[in-house]
Amino acid sequence: MARIWRVAILVTIAMAALSSAATAAQASGRTAMSRTRSVATHITVKATIPVGTKPFGIAADPRTKRIYVANLGSRTVSVISARTDTVVATIRVGRVPVGVATDPRTNTIYVTNERSDTVSVISGRTDAVIATVHGGFQAAFGIAADLRTNTIYLADGADKTWVISGRTDTVATTVRVGSEPLGVAIDPQAKVIYVTNNGSDTVTVLTTCRARAAARCR
Repeated sequence: MARIWRVAILVTIAMAALSSAATAAQASGRTAMSRTRSVATHITVKATIPVGTKPFGIAADPRTKRIYVANLGSRTVSVISARTDTVVATIRVGRVPVGVATDPRTNTIYVTNERSDTVSVISGRTDAVIATVHGGFQAAFGIAADLRTNTIYLADGADKTWVISGRTDTVATTVRVGSEPLGVAIDPQAKVIYVTNNGSDTVTVLTTCRARAAARCR
């Protein structure tokens, strides 16, 4: 009889715990939704900033509080100060600049020039082009920088992803991906690169992990 009562008590405690957890989860969910609604209701237009012709790609450097805009119609990059919401520099790059990536650790900006088949490397300190990467690109488009390894990944519409060394500003290797790759995103912690293939309706997942170190990459 005592054993039955002990089981009943344990069941009651377990049910109470589950109920409490469910209530907490619901409360947490309501709080998250409330925060989202709060943020959404407070979004307003702070400024409208004139830049170059046909602005396309954009990237921000959180360390320097600067934003970089690729103007594909004027072959320039507009540098915006987030503190004043004004253009503080205009940098001449290659033909039809489309993609922009920043590396806050090195204060370097990378811009893909789709018609010039080049990548302009810009110093955030001097607001000047310090190197131009010629790698045999055929349709340089999306670009992303891996801050951990100082490596840049470029989506080339000719079915390749180019890997560029940020230390030497030269091509390290190429990887064959899907048809017409355009976008690139990096998860530096997982050591994974994602490439969108516009022509094949796929996403290629690349990893820089070796098989023996795979467990440390998860």
